Amino acid sequence: MKKLLLVLVIAIIPAMAFAQFQIGGTALYTGDITAISSGPVSAGDFNFGGEARLKLWIFQVGATGYYVPDGSNSYFFGTADAGLSLNILFLRVGAGVGVNAIYDSYGLAYGPDMLDKPYNMKATVDLNLGPIAIGVEGIYFLTDFSQIPTAFNYAPAVGVSLLLKLF
Repeated sequence: MKKLLLVLVIAIIPAMAFAQFQIGGTALYTGDITAISSGPVSAGDFNFGGEARLKLWIFQVGATGYYVPDGSNSYFFGTADAGLSLNILFLRVGAGVGVNAIYDSYGLAYGPDMLDKPYNMKATVDLNLGPIAIGVEGIYFLTDFSQIPTAFNYAPAVGVSLLLKLF
């Protein structure tokens, strides 16, 4: 058992030296992004939440959770995705695919097998300012992964994030 623990520590320490873990806040615009010039945008047009990302080498996994106030049935909406992320000078560009989940005020949880759009495809661009990253993200919600080639025919849901690098 001690040898196994030693091997794990020896493997994890170098990986963590190159890993980046970020956590912070995010806001997702709920309206139609193509019609944004037709009127003012208010705070009620956004869903606010938190985001966490772990990047190791060129691979990245992320999770985002939003609180959605919806009258008597407010709910939490979450996305989880995995993909690739590249640092280019002071920018980080990433893309990934994942699943969605909902937990509503009645205590019911809905996962990929119960949602009409259970999957997502996400692209991010972050401006790295030392330990802080300011990012823009686009999310396509999909009924299945065969929609990926045609998803670009529609405008994505667009969000912004402010992330703090913990390590």
